[in-house]
Amino acid sequence: MQPRQHPPGRYRGRRRLPKLPSRRYAAVVTTAFLGAGVVALSAGAVVPDSLTSGSTLGDPTTQALAVEAAEQLSAIPGVRVFGPRRGRGAVVAFSVEGLHPHDVAAALDADGIAVRAGHHCAQPLMRWCGVVGTSRASFSVFNSSEDVALLAHAVAGLGGAL
Repeated sequence: MQPRQHPPGRYRGRRRLPKLPSRRYAAVVTTAFLGAGVVALSAGAVVPDSLTSGSTLGDPTTQALAVEAAEQLSAIPGVRVFGPRRGRGAVVAFSVEGLHPHDVAAALDADGIAVRAGHHCAQPLMRWCGVVGTSRASFSVFNSSEDVALLAHAVAGLGGAL
C-alpha cells in the first residue's frame, strides 16, 4: 500500500496560510459587525432595577409566590412538598402519592401548566428523600397568585384523573 499523496499546497504536516493581504480582509468586516453586535447585546442585556432585588434568593415577589404555592400544595392530601416553608427560592418541588413525577408533569401539561419532572440532577438527594423524583414548579416575574391557584387546583384534581 502506497502512502497517501497530497496535492501541492495542501496540508502536509504544516498549515499554510494565505499571503498577508487576503487573510486580513475578513477580519475588517468581522470587526465592523462585531461592534454592532456588542451594542445590540448590551442593549438587550439591560435588566430593569425593579426586577433585581439584590437578594441571593431572587425577587421577593417570586419568593412569596413560591411560599404561597408550598402552603397550598401542602394542604392537598397525598402531596408532599420538599424544601423549607420560608426562605426558599422561587422553586417548589413536590410529589403526588402514587404517581410518577413524569405522569404528574404530563397531566399538568394537559391543563396548560408547565413543570419540570425527574431527579433534577440530584439522585442522591432523591434517594435520601425516598422518592424516584419530584415535580418542580418555578416562578418568575410574569407569574401571579392566580397561577399558583391554578397549579394547586390542577394538582388536587390529579388523584382521580389518573
